[in-house]
Amino acid sequence: MTDASRKVLFFQHSGNNGGAPRSLYQIVDAYEREFGPQTVLFVRKGPVLNTYSAIKSRILAGKRLTPFHGSEVSGMSLKLALRNLMGLAAVPGGYFKYLRGYDVVYLNSSALCFYGMMVRLFSPGTRIVCHIREPLLDGAWGAVIRSVLRRSADHCIAISRNELSNLRLPDISSEVVYNYVHSTDYAPERGRSLHRKDVKVGPDKFVAGYFARLDVKNGLGDFLEIARRHEHDPQMAFCIYGHTGDETPDVKALLAAAGPNVHVYPMVLDVPSNLADLDVLVVPFKKPHFSRSVVEAAMLAVPSVIYDIVSVNETVKDDETGYVVPLNDVAALSARIAQLKSDPERRAQLAAAAREFAMESFSERNYARIREAINA
Repeated sequence: MTDASRKVLFFQHSGNNGGAPRSLYQIVDAYEREFGPQTVLFVRKGPVLNTYSAIKSRILAGKRLTPFHGSEVSGMSLKLALRNLMGLAAVPGGYFKYLRGYDVVYLNSSALCFYGMMVRLFSPGTRIVCHIREPLLDGAWGAVIRSVLRRSADHCIAISRNELSNLRLPDISSEVVYNYVHSTDYAPERGRSLHRKDVKVGPDKFVAGYFARLDVKNGLGDFLEIARRHEHDPQMAFCIYGHTGDETPDVKALLAAAGPNVHVYPMVLDVPSNLADLDVLVVPFKKPHFSRSVVEAAMLAVPSVIYDIVSVNETVKDDETGYVVPLNDVAALSARIAQLKSDPERRAQLAAAAREFAMESFSERNYARIREAINA
């Protein structure tokens, strides 16, 4: 292990709230406790900077920095491709202004791969660690990202087995380290959530929750369909967290058509307090994407019901810590949720097992492997 004098730059690809910056916060917080304050660079200013104000590391926010978007989508439009190509002009300036002088540069997404290439070009002795948080495309753009990582990264950390196998870079040191949370942060007082304080929900209803970006590919439509199937049950509520007001027209149309048992809340900073008051977390993702919300819910002893899709299905043990149902089978999702409502004893068994699984697979002990990757 290296000494505390090593200078590390943690580079985050946006300034918005979400799973990736929350995950990075845990890493930065643990690292600075062990080695002292470091530096965290954000591509842009944004609301997540308020969260990072609690740490001692220096916080920077670029003005013209641009990530290379496209690794999380199934295809890249011409508009996005042109935006990416134009954004590459900011990469050299980003290196000379922000990325020089560090022993380690920690890229929190493959979207920052070109900055890694610039570091490798001008500072070949700097160690570059890249966190792979979504599957790379199989087309031309995915090949571009893989090629850049092959020439720049010293080590890649994948958030699931799916992301690691998809990386397909056998010559690059890499490993799976699941997103983790500090268990001590996940024992909030119950009853403090927005939905339990909402008179339309109250303290006694059975609540199925959705914690994700409001997007059709995240299964928002399926969640609302399940709510419709149960809208005549006065003891059930379906609560959605993550509303920003900037949703796409199709999402706005879905929300406008939602029934009276659907309750929509904004994205929240205090995730544990709001997750803890759910009876079940519903994750109907339609594309592979590791769900941090499942990890957090499990740590809070909240079982999850998910579609059987790679990455997500590594976070739930079917019929042990929650339920895994066939992709796009809305009826199966709906039936499992109803089963959990009608059987509190079974729900408690799954909840206890989810907490135990979280401690084994998604707790702060995972930090040690990330620390070793940084300090190798």
